[in-house]
Amino acid sequence: MTSVLRHLAHASRCAPLLLGLAAPACLAAPVTVDFGGGDGPLPYGENGFVVQGGGAQGWAGVTDAVLQDTTLAAGESVRIARQGGGTFRLLSFDLYRHDNLHATFDLLGFIDGLQVVDFGSYALGGGEYFQTLMSSSNALVDELRLVGTGGRGPNVVWDNFVFDVARQPVPEPASLPLALAGAAALAIFGRRHQVGSGRACLLPSRPC
Repeated sequence: MTSVLRHLAHASRCAPLLLGLAAPACLAAPVTVDFGGGDGPLPYGENGFVVQGGGAQGWAGVTDAVLQDTTLAAGESVRIARQGGGTFRLLSFDLYRHDNLHATFDLLGFIDGLQVVDFGSYALGGGEYFQTLMSSSNALVDELRLVGTGGRGPNVVWDNFVFDVARQPVPEPASLPLALAGAAALAIFGRRHQVGSGRACLLPSRPC
């Protein structure tokens, strides 16, 4: 067994995919939409995401590098999705709080038009500052909606939406027999391809 493990460790440096082990994909760096791409009304696109909607009873868009809706009325929504489609996870976002702001909204996640997660309800009072709010769920969604629930603005202001667009596959238990078979094959293969005191890599430079 020790010999098998030694060959496995050596070969894994050369060609890990030949072991029959599908290594979990590394999580991509988080994608941030910080609204620094220029002022203007919605829709707005940045870093593979598009923001649209809002402005039903006012103006919705990007100004001074933040997203705002001047009058987020009840039932009105600002929607965020990936350009071209696809799922993502919400990690965090910034919300501007001010005692003079009385709007409230729900943050909801959807898949194929069906609501799958409620990230919570938010009110804007409580000081005068930007607060970073972490996601309450790790659910995958294909659309995020900020839905007004009453108590108009004057301005609802958001910034720095951070998303994870990577998918990390879960290793299946069924892969264990395949991994053990690969380890045994590597041990035999390694013995047959010794060159001097060294051992050949899985992809020799000359034909077997």
